[in-house]
Amino acid sequence: MYQKFLQYFKNNNIKIFLKYDGEREKNFYTVIIFNKEKNNKLFKNTDKPYETFVNFISELNIHVSNEVNKQLYKSFEELKKKLTQKVNNDVVFVYTVELKEDVEYYISIESNEITTNYKDTELDNIFNFVKNLDF
Repeated sequence: MYQKFLQYFKNNNIKIFLKYDGEREKNFYTVIIFNKEKNNKLFKNTDKPYETFVNFISELNIHVSNEVNKQLYKSFEELKKKLTQKVNNDVVFVYTVELKEDVEYYISIESNEITTNYKDTELDNIFNFVKNLDF
């Protein structure tokens, strides 16, 4: 799947920013897709993050398989689930993915118990970081 992500970002020159904010009363999610080449940014606070994400991909004419879109979004949801199970729903979690030299994954976590950031080129390392968080 990594190779598909690499090609996805390489072909489209985009940065994806997904945020879950459990402190909000509605529109718990923020979806931002930034096309660096065209300096075009799509932004929306929503309670339907996957639909918004897919609509933005379509609006920016990014041609990738639904499988890749689903896998990318699924990684965000899995990380969010692990965090809310560890902390609670009041966590604020940001997940950013972009291509620099390699595909880079960046997370930021903030709650009453913890504030931390982590960046890596391996998605498995991001999952391990979240798994090993100690509160």
